[in-house]
Amino acid sequence: MGNTLYFVIFNIKNKYEGTILSYLWTLVPIVMQFVIMSFITKQVFNQANDSSIRLFVSLLLWSFFREVTSNSSNLISFKWHHAKNYFIKLTSIIRIEFLSSVLIFGINLFFTLSYFALRGTYEYDILGLIYYILLGFLITYIISIFLFVLGSVYKDAFHLWNNFLSLLFWSVPIVYSSSLVPHKYLTILKLNPLFSVFSGLGDALNGEGITYDFNLLFFFGLIIMIVLCESLVERLRNSMVLRL
Repeated sequence: MGNTLYFVIFNIKNKYEGTILSYLWTLVPIVMQFVIMSFITKQVFNQANDSSIRLFVSLLLWSFFREVTSNSSNLISFKWHHAKNYFIKLTSIIRIEFLSSVLIFGINLFFTLSYFALRGTYEYDILGLIYYILLGFLITYIISIFLFVLGSVYKDAFHLWNNFLSLLFWSVPIVYSSSLVPHKYLTILKLNPLFSVFSGLGDALNGEGITYDFNLLFFFGLIIMIVLCESLVERLRNSMVLRL
C-alpha cells in the first residue's frame, strides 16, 4: 500500500511538475466546458441556476472517466519498460494511473462542493452522491482494464475510443437532465450504465433519494467483475508483452 501511494504521488508530480498551473491544469478544461455548457443549459434547455452544481460535478466525473479510459487504451505503449519487468504486475500499472486520477478528482470535488456551499445553501443526498461516484469509479476501472488489453493488441484502440467518447458524452445526462429525455428513447439510453450513474448523480445533487437494494447488488457485481478481469490480465501478460 505504501509503495502504491508513493508511485501515485510520483505519477502526479511527474505529470505537472515544471508547469505554470501545476495540477490546476486538470480544472482548466472543466471550467471552460462549464462556462459554455451553463449558457446552453440556461438559454437552450431553460434549466434553473441551481443546476450549476449538478453540471460542474458531472463534468468533473466525466473528465475523470475520459482521462482514465483514454490513457488506459494507450498505457501499455507508454509503460512498456514496466510491462516487460516481471517484478511489476500489469494490474499495478493500471491501478497507479487510476488512483492518480481518483486523488485529483477527490481534491477537485472537495473544492467544488466547498465553493458551492459558500455561494448558497445546497441540499444534496451525500450518501447518494458517494454511491454514484463510487459506481462511476468501478465502471471506469472495468472499462480501463478492457481498453488496456485491447490497446496492447490493436494500436487503433486509442484513436477509436477517443472518437467514440465524443458521441458517448451526449448520450449521458450531463448537459441535460434525464427528465427531458422522451420516454421512447429512455429505455435505449439506460442500456448504457453511465446513463444511470450520471442520472443518479444529478438526483443526489438535487437532494433526491435512491433505492439501494438492486443498486447494491449491481455494485458488488462490478467488484467481482474487477477481480476476474485483473486475474485475466495477468494470465494474458506474456502474449501482451510479446506484442510490444
